[in-house]
Amino acid sequence: REQSNSNLVSPGTYPGRYFELKVKIDPSLPGNPQPDLLEINNYEEPAEGEPYNGFLANSTKPGRGLSEDGLLTPCHDKLTPFDRHVFAILQRMIRFYDAGFGLYDWKGAIFRGADPHIYRFNIFSFEGAGNAPWGRAAGEIHLSWTPEGKLTTGVWRMLPLCNQAQELGCTTLRTYPAASMFTPLFGGVEKHDNSDYGRTVIGITENGPEPAVTVDFEKMLSKTTWNMPPF
Repeated sequence: REQSNSNLVSPGTYPGRYFELKVKIDPSLPGNPQPDLLEINNYEEPAEGEPYNGFLANSTKPGRGLSEDGLLTPCHDKLTPFDRHVFAILQRMIRFYDAGFGLYDWKGAIFRGADPHIYRFNIFSFEGAGNAPWGRAAGEIHLSWTPEGKLTTGVWRMLPLCNQAQELGCTTLRTYPAASMFTPLFGGVEKHDNSDYGRTVIGITENGPEPAVTVDFEKMLSKTTWNMPPF
């Protein structure tokens, strides 16, 4: 697990243990009758002097199965540590929904743009679990930061509707996709307080994308530790 990007919990704290997560992987070749599993969890490390609570931050065991399945080949060598830092922030701040109040499922993907200061996102709308997406709403965020890597401001906007010959960098959905940006919190445990942190919203209407919005990241991250680059 990546310590800085994980929501760690104290085991046994929450009713039903809803927030406790264990991940197990069989690294052995197929047919092994007694596989020695790799295992990690999201338990926080106890303070020095306190008893061990079962936390597993990493797991190392031999196994050729991972290599044969291609799981050991890096797929992120074009991303910098700062890119991963920004992804960790944005995935905790951006939420997608339908401003027309349609009862759809929404999924989002955040990725790098061509410009070093631009991060892109796509919003996909589904009628329900297991169905193909209806379409895509595309957007981007132009970020600014200090020389130390502390985020300052960002301008985010939806991209316009695709024309007939255009396939990328545009929106195909004709509904009312929208995105909100909140300050990061522990999902299911903490609640947003709009009077304290505020939020920003962008979307697309029948007239096309709404105007771009400027985000004050210094303010929205001021009561968190997320605006402290881990390098």
